[in-house]
Amino acid sequence: MQVDEDPSEDDNRSSTAGWSTLLLNAVTIIWGTQHAVIKVALEEGCSPATVNAVRFAVAAALLTIWTPSASKAASVHTSLPSKGVRTGALIRELDAAGGAAGSQWALAGAELGLWTFLGFALQSVGLLTTTVSRSAFLLYLNVKLVPAFSFVLNGRRSAWSVWAGAAAAVAGTCLLCGDGSPPNIGDAWSLAAAAASAMYILRLEKHASTCNPALLSRAALWTTAFLCAIWVCVEAAYNDDFDPQAVLQALTHTAPQLAYLSIVATACTTWLQAVGQRVIPAERAALIYAMDPVYAAIFAYLFLGETLGPQGVVGAGMISIAAILNQMYAVTGRKGQERRTSVQLPMDDGVSLMTEDATEGSTKHD
Repeated sequence: MQVDEDPSEDDNRSSTAGWSTLLLNAVTIIWGTQHAVIKVALEEGCSPATVNAVRFAVAAALLTIWTPSASKAASVHTSLPSKGVRTGALIRELDAAGGAAGSQWALAGAELGLWTFLGFALQSVGLLTTTVSRSAFLLYLNVKLVPAFSFVLNGRRSAWSVWAGAAAAVAGTCLLCGDGSPPNIGDAWSLAAAAASAMYILRLEKHASTCNPALLSRAALWTTAFLCAIWVCVEAAYNDDFDPQAVLQALTHTAPQLAYLSIVATACTTWLQAVGQRVIPAERAALIYAMDPVYAAIFAYLFLGETLGPQGVVGAGMISIAAILNQMYAVTGRKGQERRTSVQLPMDDGVSLMTEDATEGSTKHD
């Protein structure tokens, strides 16, 4: 049985998508500021483990206070729009079938927390030996790794423009890494962080469509904080130079930076990203995030006085142009190619939902 779409629901979906896109762009600008802030904290004597442990512990505590209990959040979840779902009734059917019940949000948050930990830990370690601008543009490769991982893990094919943009971005990255100084170990850590970030974006698309954003974000942050705490303990146990008094002194000097990283760049952005990606596919979200290194380069110049050389400017320009062109294609292509969604109502075996998503030329079956 096929359900005809209500014109009012089309308007609601369009409005929701617009607000979600705006939220993800705001998240990207905030992310652009965090690279310089992390660099300042590291230069003040904080270790990457300490910075991330404090950052995520505070953010997790704040998000727990701000967000409703699991029972209240579950009831709110049923009233929120979800990507690929056409009616509020169908959302409730999905929840009744167990889509967002039980501990699913906790397990999903734990997985996302692992990818978050790896991404931020590797980024912080990389910033010890590479510049903010270079690190940010290398991390941007997560955008190009998303369609590659999506193809390998989910069999989802992307349009030729995505791969053309990826090639341009890789070429730009090669130019950027050879700008002024030879590649260093910090660049390698940044590339590894990009891979972890790509996995987070890809897995968030799956989990954000079935879990309450607040509960999902809370579980992810507590998992990340727990892993960072283990990292600090290992550092204290095996680092002969570890000095608790020096750590406390560094934390005091960097309190404003850590507060910003915890409240704004972590708690707020984690929740906003989970809300935005409920209706924005991972490939399109990744393209929005592609402007992160541009913002990072701007803030690195304003806060730290860092600049790129001629070769680096060309490489950064290639990366940015590839991102902008791909994002334009994503928007226009979605308007021109968006197909009507076919929804099968529940049969004897539960709820069956099938969506065809034309974004980036991909087709997905849930």
